[in-house]
Amino acid sequence: MAAARESYSTAFLGAIRAREGEDFLLKAGIDTPGNGREHIWTAPVSISSTEITAELVNEAVYFEGHVGDEITFSPDQISDWSYRRDGKLHGNYTTRVMLPEIPQDQAARLRAILAPLP
Repeated sequence: MAAARESYSTAFLGAIRAREGEDFLLKAGIDTPGNGREHIWTAPVSISSTEITAELVNEAVYFEGHVGDEITFSPDQISDWSYRRDGKLHGNYTTRVMLPEIPQDQAARLRAILAPLP
């Protein structure tokens, strides 16, 4: 997650600004009522240096939220980022960590489309 946050400003925001890619997503750690955090994928609607407004692209499990709901979070809550370009997935740091834990055929398909990290 730290590596994803470190590369967010240059790699992710750089690709958005240059319009080099599609399906831009941010994974954010959202505080939950049980004093934990749920890490959930979102589609950014607006991004500033202090605040990100995004739509949920997954159903929340530990806080109230549904696909399509808008939430607001700060850049320090980012735990991952992702976008597609030229048939490859860029970012996806948390996905890469999970590869050894998922079925081999699924992991192989993901490895085939993951771009090298920035």
